[in-house]
Amino acid sequence: MVLDTRPVWLYDGPMETRIQFGTDLKLDPEMSIFTLVDSAAGRSALSALYERDARAAARYRLPIVLNAPIYRASPAHLTRLGYTVPGDLVRLNRDCLDLVRDLVSRLERPQDTLITAPIGPRFAAYQPDRQSTLAQAIDYHTPQIEAVAAWGVELISIAAMHGGVETVAAATVAARTGIPYTVGFVLTADGKMLDQTPVWSLIAEIDGTVAPRPELYVIGCTHPSVCERVLALEHAEVSRIRGVKANGSSKPPEELLELSRAEADPPEEFAEELLALGRPRGFRLYGGCCGTDTALIESLGKRLANQPIEGEP
Repeated sequence: MVLDTRPVWLYDGPMETRIQFGTDLKLDPEMSIFTLVDSAAGRSALSALYERDARAAARYRLPIVLNAPIYRASPAHLTRLGYTVPGDLVRLNRDCLDLVRDLVSRLERPQDTLITAPIGPRFAAYQPDRQSTLAQAIDYHTPQIEAVAAWGVELISIAAMHGGVETVAAATVAARTGIPYTVGFVLTADGKMLDQTPVWSLIAEIDGTVAPRPELYVIGCTHPSVCERVLALEHAEVSRIRGVKANGSSKPPEELLELSRAEADPPEEFAEELLALGRPRGFRLYGGCCGTDTALIESLGKRLANQPIEGEP
């Protein structure tokens, strides 16, 4: 499995909140950063952030996962933003992947990076898809996942999903490509997705019905204080969660949507929280989502570079 080639990986930081609150570039309310590849200023801003994160990980000789900016580059979001020309979906997803590839090619140690294609949910603003059947959700995610698979990517990341049916559907499509993939979700403290699907049931369903199964599962867009409660649940399936890309703020989703600035716990404190979650459970992926920045990568790097990973020689 591709993630098992290293004891531990860092995630890049969130592009969305850093562009929204740290630059003069304007994003739509759902922060669809794939649109930035259509302008020189947008490409420059994205490349600068990817390079900053990659170099931070390199200072500690740690590998990093770079998520191409395609989380919302799926049919409904393209249509909403006026991308209606046939071929727009393929072009935008390819351009986003190529932007990250170009950056990686200029790094001193490109072998320490892993480019992944993050596939997000159909609806934004923490609203799960409660209407689609499994077949409909498979049809929805197929064009984007097939586009990135055809162009070539090292890992597909079903990321920060909100609903159970849509998550199973996206995993099904990813599995069909033959490319390694992970599955991630937003969770509440009782271990449920935003549509109330229990995470242990979701993992059991995907592992039992989708082949090949995901390399691992990731809690995304969720604060460590919530993750801790989820990981303490007495369900065997929870042990399949081996990664975290955590929100910097402990605010609930409805309050996060109202923020006018980036908000996160101090990076040194946040890094300790993430490692306290992951070290006893053999996590392979660590990183921050909304509100965090390169300082978290630095803080994680300092702690991981000189300490053995539990379970490793």
